[in-house]
Amino acid sequence: MPFGQIVGQERAIRFLQASLLKGTVSHAYLFTGPDGVGKRLTAFGLAKAVNCLERNGDFCDQCDSCRRIEQRTHPDLFLIEPEAEGAKLKIEQVRELQAAVGYRPYLARRAVCIIDQAERMTEAAANSMLKTLEEPPAAMLIVMVTASLERILPTIRSRCQVVRFSPLPKDDLERLIGEQLSIPADKVRLLAHLSGGSLGRARRIDLASLQDKRERIFGLLDSLSSAACVEVLFSQAKKLADEEDVDSLQQFLDLWLYWYYDLWKYQLTGDERGLINTDRMEEIIRQSQILSSHQIEENIRLIEETSAALQRNVNKQLALETMMLRLGGGQREKEIVKQGAIARPYLGLK
Repeated sequence: MPFGQIVGQERAIRFLQASLLKGTVSHAYLFTGPDGVGKRLTAFGLAKAVNCLERNGDFCDQCDSCRRIEQRTHPDLFLIEPEAEGAKLKIEQVRELQAAVGYRPYLARRAVCIIDQAERMTEAAANSMLKTLEEPPAAMLIVMVTASLERILPTIRSRCQVVRFSPLPKDDLERLIGEQLSIPADKVRLLAHLSGGSLGRARRIDLASLQDKRERIFGLLDSLSSAACVEVLFSQAKKLADEEDVDSLQQFLDLWLYWYYDLWKYQLTGDERGLINTDRMEEIIRQSQILSSHQIEENIRLIEETSAALQRNVNKQLALETMMLRLGGGQREKEIVKQGAIARPYLGLK
């Protein structure tokens, strides 16, 4: 896979290729950007390109050097990564690298060390790596990969050439999901939106759990549209808060938000192209005729504010109760006051 086949990172690729062609490749790079957008893939591509036997400024993926790097069997390729899910990068792993870099490369023009999830280095490992960066071996290229630049020591950042990677464009991500993941065609756009421009994140989304959340949302929409009593809404809010952690609730709110985005778009254009929930077109048409544009925009605002509130570690149940009351256009708030029901704080939502 030459550089041209790496999707959605044209800016980063142009910068790296220019350095290769000019002979100004740095001794150390720090690739930073969202998880799952091609940083690790590009790191291995750069390792191939500096050692490719056939191309200048790119790699062929066919020569002996490229094939060895692809198969992770090249004697001058070093990969440091967590040994298990969630594990730290240990000082022992860095010391193994330091022992190896004292020797000339066996086969390569430049030996390459790729440090994946570099933000997981322990303090001791990071300080040890800093010493290597302060006195870099002449024939060694170090590429660190991270999704959390702020967790990398400033002294390490200052000794690396930082290359920023962007979330993948929606069209590119939809195409990659359709090509690489076995999912129904009508779920591709939804998955692309939920993954935030990350193919890696899209791979990790549980479709069964996603569909369950969607069905629960449609059930809640029925409750809201049928003027269900306050007690029913409070019960549903409590059930959600008890069963879902904050990250799962954020995904739940994102799904709900996309529903109202679809209503808003369809109400404006009357066109189903570009909608996410196309498998629910009858309901989209019906709801867009019932709700005013003001109501839809207000519901979008309420869900966005609830999502922001959850990030501030507020009480989950109270946040959801407040949102559900207000999604009804304020009528249920009046019902609480009229009936003397228990007052609920509104958590700063406007």
